[in-house]
Amino acid sequence: MFSSSLIPRCEGGLPMYPNDSHKTSKIYLFAGVFLFIVCAANMVLMNIVYSNSKRIYSRDLESIQHMSTINDQLSDINENVLNVVSTIFLDTNTDPIGEIRNAFNVIHEEEDAYEATGGRSELELRRYRQAKLAIQSYRNILSDQIPLFEKGDFSTARSTYLQEIIPLQNGASEMLTAAMEIGSRNAEESVHQNAVAHGFGLLILLALFVLGELAILYAMQRARRTSQEIMQNQYQLAAAGRKLEHSKQKVHDIALRNILTRMKNRYALEADLTERLETDVFSIAVLDTDSFYKINDAYGYSFGDEYLAVMADRLTSEFGEQGTLYNISGNEFCIIFNNVIPEPQAEEIAESIRNAMSEHYTVSGIKVHMNASGSILHYRPDECKTPDELLIKLDSAMRKVKKNGGGSLTTVITD
Repeated sequence: MFSSSLIPRCEGGLPMYPNDSHKTSKIYLFAGVFLFIVCAANMVLMNIVYSNSKRIYSRDLESIQHMSTINDQLSDINENVLNVVSTIFLDTNTDPIGEIRNAFNVIHEEEDAYEATGGRSELELRRYRQAKLAIQSYRNILSDQIPLFEKGDFSTARSTYLQEIIPLQNGASEMLTAAMEIGSRNAEESVHQNAVAHGFGLLILLALFVLGELAILYAMQRARRTSQEIMQNQYQLAAAGRKLEHSKQKVHDIALRNILTRMKNRYALEADLTERLETDVFSIAVLDTDSFYKINDAYGYSFGDEYLAVMADRLTSEFGEQGTLYNISGNEFCIIFNNVIPEPQAEEIAESIRNAMSEHYTVSGIKVHMNASGSILHYRPDECKTPDELLIKLDSAMRKVKKNGGGSLTTVITD
C-alpha cells in the first residue's frame, strides 16, 4: 500500500526528487567530453595528414635524387667519352675509361634504389623505363667501343659518338628529366589531395561540433522543461501528500475515538496501556452508569446516545486536565490520571467523576438521573502483563460494587 512516509521530504514539506542541476551537470560533462573528442579527432587527423605529406615528400624527394644522380652520372660519362674521342685524356693523368665504368656502376645502384622506393605513377615509370633502356643501349655501345679506345682507334669512336652515343645520352637525359618533373607534380598533387582531405575532415568535424552543440542546447531546453514539469508534479504530489496525511489522520482519529462522545475508545486505551505497563506508575479508574438499559428502554436508543454525549461533554470540560479520558464502551468511561496527581487525590477526583455522572441531565427537555459506580487501581510496573488483565481487575471490582447496590467507588487492592 502506498505510504506518503516513503516519500523523502525537504524543507517546506515538498517531496525531494533529483533536480535538474544533476541533469544539467551531466549535459555539461557530455559537452566537455564531446569537445575533447572533436579536438582529439582534429589533432589525430592533422597528424595523419602531416605524416602522409611527410612520407610522400620524403619518398618523392628520394626518387628525384636517385634520378638526378643517374642524370649527373650520364653527364660525367658523356664528358669522359668526349675526352676520349677528342684524345684530350692523352695530355692528362686521368683515367676516363675507368671513370666511365665507375659511373655506370653508380647508375646501376641508383636504378635499384629508385625501383625499391615504390609508389610511382605509371607515366613516371614509363619515362623512367625509356630512360633506362636508353642508358642500357648507351652502355652496350660503349662496351663495344672501349676496346677501340684502348687500341687508339679514335676515328671509329668519333663516328659512333656522333651518330649513336649523343642521341642515346640526350634521350636518356630527357626521359629522366621528364620522369623527375612527373614525380614532382605527383608529389604536389598528393600533398594537395591530403590538404583537401584534411579540409574535408575539418568540415565534417565542424559539422559534428555544430550538431553536437545544437543537440546539447536541445537537451538543456528539454531538461529545463522537464525540471518545470517535475516541480509542478512535486507541488501536486505534495498537495496530494498533505491530503493523504489529513485523511490518514482522520482515519486514525475515527479508529481510536468514539464518534458519539469524541473521547478516545477502547483501542486507544489498550494502545496507551501497552506502552506503560512495564515501566510506569499511574492511577486508573473505570466508571459506569447503573442500569443504563432502562433509559434506552424508556426513551429509545437515540435519546440514550444524546444522554451519553451530554455526559461526556461535561466530563471532558471538568476533568479533561486531570488525565486522559476514554469512552471504552457505550456507558462505560475510563480515566488514566496524570502522574503528578497523588493517589489520594486521584481517588477524590474519581469520586467527583462518579458524582458528576450520577447527577441529573436534561436531554430533549427531559430530566434524567442515573447512579454511577466505579473502581480505581494504583498501578505499579509489571503488575499486569496485558491491558486486558488490568481492565478485567477493574471491571471485576466494579461489578461487585454494582452487585452490592451500586452508587459507589471502590479501590482495587493488588497483590
